Amino acid sequence: MASFRGVAGWPSRWWASVRDLPKVEAILLVNTLVGCVGFGLYTAVSVIYFSTFADVSAVQVGLGFSLTASVWIFAASPVGRLIDRIGPREMTIGAGAVQGLLLACLPLINGVASFLILMCTLGIAERGASVSREALLAQLVDDKRRVATAARSRSIANIGLSVGTALAGVALAVNTRTAFVVLLVTYAALTLGVSAISLQYPRVPGRRETVRTGPRGAFRDPPFLAVSILSGLVSIFDTVLVIGLPLWIAHHTNAPATIFAGLMITNTLLVVLFQVRAARNVKSVPDARRALIQGSLAAALACAIFGVTAWTDTAVLAGAVLSAGVLLLTAGELRAAAADWSLRFELAHPDAQGEYGAIHSLGSTIRSICGPVLVTYLVGVWTGVGWLALVVIFLLLAAATGPVVGWAQRTRVRYTPAGSNPEPVPSTIDSVAGKAVPTAQPEGATR
Repeated sequence: MASFRGVAGWPSRWWASVRDLPKVEAILLVNTLVGCVGFGLYTAVSVIYFSTFADVSAVQVGLGFSLTASVWIFAASPVGRLIDRIGPREMTIGAGAVQGLLLACLPLINGVASFLILMCTLGIAERGASVSREALLAQLVDDKRRVATAARSRSIANIGLSVGTALAGVALAVNTRTAFVVLLVTYAALTLGVSAISLQYPRVPGRRETVRTGPRGAFRDPPFLAVSILSGLVSIFDTVLVIGLPLWIAHHTNAPATIFAGLMITNTLLVVLFQVRAARNVKSVPDARRALIQGSLAAALACAIFGVTAWTDTAVLAGAVLSAGVLLLTAGELRAAAADWSLRFELAHPDAQGEYGAIHSLGSTIRSICGPVLVTYLVGVWTGVGWLALVVIFLLLAAATGPVVGWAQRTRVRYTPAGSNPEPVPSTIDSVAGKAVPTAQPEGATR
């Protein structure tokens, strides 16, 4: 009974932890919630809309999403430098506005050419807005609170995505072009709303001169790039959950296919409830290195458990084993996400947060390009041996984490000048509830 009361009282405890946040962090959470409700609407209906009403085949839709990710590889560094030059607040507002306007144009797509052009442009605006928000967080929030703030934001994001996905069910049930267009336009309006709310952020001055990180900027920081790619590859567990697991359940286990919905709900609830707690003790690069190793090992064990379900005799036993695997995979996801934020903020050049953030995003971009193909092939073609291959991949990533992160940490003196990390811009003492609380500022020392 006490345990039930603890779970039931979670909303009030969560609000108590949020209402006294500094204004900057409150704005970030509001923007995250609003934006992710819209993104939940979009992800649930976009593929169906494009392939049904926009004269684009399913294969072409997949090609468009892959091409969008590929284009970002070339656009990341220039966009990151632009963020540093004009300031992350202005870029957040501007890129968000462009993103909203492009989303409003989605109902105009009629054929593959217009689809590819619009999606590639939208992808740059979307990723640019995301990177600029991270740079804004780095500039406005005390380095002791950044990981916790990012964790709270991810928890809120999962709530927003769940709400948006549920609301999208209305359009899926009606199944008319008008219903789909209403949802797409709603996402556009919510995105423009996020851009408008971002006007409340304090101004962060841009830097007229490019930081001297070499002729190719952050690309001239191989240790940071290696960490970014490594962390992005570890996050392939997301692809395992969303693509690999439903394929495996449907074709190679005795569990009913409907169990996947319950497993996804379980994963979402665990992220909402425990992401902040999982990030609580990740406060330094050594902490992040340890958390990333733990995340990789948990994912390896989860993949081994998933492979075993091919030999379970009953649906009940298969469901129980799958649930245990998802619990482990989610635990790894929570730890790896916290490690990723810490490494991104701690290892980046303090005066080039935009460019370094854009380069860091290449890790997840490579994952989004290669992950679906790799997981689909291993699980769908190699079956049980494919799960074993995934176990080996995660173990190799765990083994590489220590040397790669250690290399990046040892070389920070070369790539990030000592003492150049600025204190956060004052974020005002306002809180969510309008109550005065201390501003998030460093306690007398820089990082």
